[in-house]
Amino acid sequence: MQQQQNKAMSSAQFSKHVTCVEDLYKMAQRNGYYLPKFKSSAVNEAMLINVLKGTYWCPKDKDIRVKNCVTAPLKETLVQQLRLNCEKKDYNVFWIDEMHQPDKKWLVDVIATLDPDNAIFKKDYVAPPIRKRM
Repeated sequence: MQQQQNKAMSSAQFSKHVTCVEDLYKMAQRNGYYLPKFKSSAVNEAMLINVLKGTYWCPKDKDIRVKNCVTAPLKETLVQQLRLNCEKKDYNVFWIDEMHQPDKKWLVDVIATLDPDNAIFKKDYVAPPIRKRM
């Protein structure tokens, strides 16, 4: 009888396959995660490793619902709405902070997935005017 091989990879084997953050990004994509753009400040080694481990929450591609948002509010507003929705569902999104924010499209798509009835998707929604910073 042939022994069943352990599917776990040693750290030496793992390091042969993953040499940079881009490799981790591609690995997460292959595992079906719906990730922010690679160039966004939210994507880094720690975030990707914790998403792959299941420590941090990130939606899967199969779960994403796309809705039309003609004029999205400021990114800060979208991050706040995302956090509120994730808190309700007890999803850990501590990888998103002031210095590490996903791109707007990702935020809108994930909000559409978690809260499809959000005001930003209404036909009569108008984003608040942008205040000039001084």
